[in-house]
Amino acid sequence: MYNTFQLRKKRTVSESVSDVFNYLKIHIWNLLKLMMVLVGPFFILGGILIGRVYGTMFSMFETTLEPNPFDFALFIPAYILLIIGGIFYQASIVSYMKMSLKHAKDEITLQLIFSDIKKYFWKYLGAGLLLGIGIGFVGFIVTLVLSIISPVLGVFVMMFGLIYLMIAFSIYPFSIGIEDASVTDSFGRSFELIKGNWWSTFGYYILLYFIQGFISAIVIVPFYILAFYKMFSQLITNPNTQPDFSYLGSVMTFGIPIVMFVSLFLYCFYSVGFGMRYFSLVELKEEVGLTEQIEAMNVIDDSTEKPLF
Repeated sequence: MYNTFQLRKKRTVSESVSDVFNYLKIHIWNLLKLMMVLVGPFFILGGILIGRVYGTMFSMFETTLEPNPFDFALFIPAYILLIIGGIFYQASIVSYMKMSLKHAKDEITLQLIFSDIKKYFWKYLGAGLLLGIGIGFVGFIVTLVLSIISPVLGVFVMMFGLIYLMIAFSIYPFSIGIEDASVTDSFGRSFELIKGNWWSTFGYYILLYFIQGFISAIVIVPFYILAFYKMFSQLITNPNTQPDFSYLGSVMTFGIPIVMFVSLFLYCFYSVGFGMRYFSLVELKEEVGLTEQIEAMNVIDDSTEKPLF
C-alpha cells in the first residue's frame, strides 16, 4: 500500500500543524522504530552517564565521603554521545521524510535510512559545529561591543539576533539531506527559503513548541512530581528541619535516562514540523511538487500508444 500523503504542497500555518499530525498518523510507528534503533542507544547511554553525575551530586547529602572525581568527568563522554545522537536524530528525520516522498512506508527500511545517513553524516556534523561556533562567536562579539554602550542593549540585541539566526537557518539539514547541498550552501538555502516568511515561520515554530511542550508535560511532569514529592512532604511535616535530599540521587540516576528516552520520541513532532515547513516553503517559492506532477503526466502521455491517423 503506497503512501498518498503529499509532502510537496503549499500550506498555511494551521494546515502545516494539521499535516504534522496527519503525517505522524501514517508514519509514527516507523519513526519510533527508527528512533529506538538508530538514535536511542546514544541518548540512553548519555542519559545514564548524566544521571550518574547528578546521582553523585545528590548523594553527597547522605554521606561525608568525598565524591569520586571520575563521576563528574562523565559529563564529557555523556555530551559527546548526546551530540552524536542529536546528529543521528536530525539525519534520521530528514532521511525518513526524503524516503517517504517516493517510497511506501513499508518499503522504508532501517538499512535504507542508515545508508543515507552515512552519506551525509560528516556534512551534518560540520554544519552543526559551524553553526554553533559561528553564532556563539558573533553573539559574543556583538554583545561585548554593545555592552560598552549599554549592557541591556547588548543582551537584547544578542537574544533577538540569536532567535533571528536560529529561525533563518532552521531548515538547513533538509537542504543537506534532500538537495545534497554543501555545508555553506545549506545555510544560504535555508536563509533564502525563509526570507520573506520569517515571522510566519517564527509563529509556526512557537505553535509547535507549545503543542509539543504540552504533550511532553503529560508524560514528563509526573516524574518531577514524584522526584520532589518527598521533599515537599518533609517541609510540610517538619518545617523547622533541613530537608533530606539524599533520595534524589537514586531518582536522578534512574530517572534521567528514562526521561531522555521518552523525550526522544516526543521531539518527533517538532522535527517533522520543521520538515513540513521546508517542503511548504520550497513549494511556495519554486513549485517543485507541481513541476514533478506535470512531468509525471507527460511521461504517462508519452508512454501511451497513439493511433497513426
